[in-house]
Amino acid sequence: MAEAHCYYRLGDIFNYVHRPNTNHKHRRPWPTLQLIVKTLELYENSIGSEYIKQAHHWKDYKTLNNIMLQYISKNDIDLPTPEEWVIHIRTGDVIDNISTRVEDIWNNPLKLQDRWDLEGNEREKIKRRPHHRAYYQKKLNKSKKYNIKNITICTNHHRAISNEKSNLYLTKVHDLLGSRYPVTTRDNQPADLDFVFMCNSNYFTRSRGSFSKIIEKQILLNGGILI
Repeated sequence: MAEAHCYYRLGDIFNYVHRPNTNHKHRRPWPTLQLIVKTLELYENSIGSEYIKQAHHWKDYKTLNNIMLQYISKNDIDLPTPEEWVIHIRTGDVIDNISTRVEDIWNNPLKLQDRWDLEGNEREKIKRRPHHRAYYQKKLNKSKKYNIKNITICTNHHRAISNEKSNLYLTKVHDLLGSRYPVTTRDNQPADLDFVFMCNSNYFTRSRGSFSKIIEKQILLNGGILI
């Protein structure tokens, strides 16, 4: 099952199906065809599988949104309440598999020069590193003008060696946000369920990374508010 899990990558499916044949600098090292074949074979009823079959062009947001709505109609799906603020935080490899301490991630904004000083795989992960304390404080201040009653943090420990640093980071976020709202954490749920849950929030804050960016676009299509 572990092998199967590595092939279901909804964000990569969306970003690579019908992609123009260019040497884009962010092209993944594994073949797009292999990702498509494995998704159709192992996850035939998934949102990703339906997107492969129904998408008309690269980054077909409208078709993806329609597939999501069909998925909701066919399944008993947990969705946010109208007063719920959903925050996506990518954890796992971008925290646990790098050498940077959680205190440094939390307290220090990542400067552009710091990105170029890193090399190889660690530099790739650092570009998706979670946000620092001041970022969330700014979001808290912005949230005052909305009718928000509670917060749900959506996260998934993505390809991590250990989750110790991720859990420490989440505790820091939880404590800060919890100073104003009740906070719960939705952790390590299936990708499709997380995708549907986040896309149907009235209030949403994205993480770094392409998966969160896709959700952000769906929020706007559905009339939600980005914080």
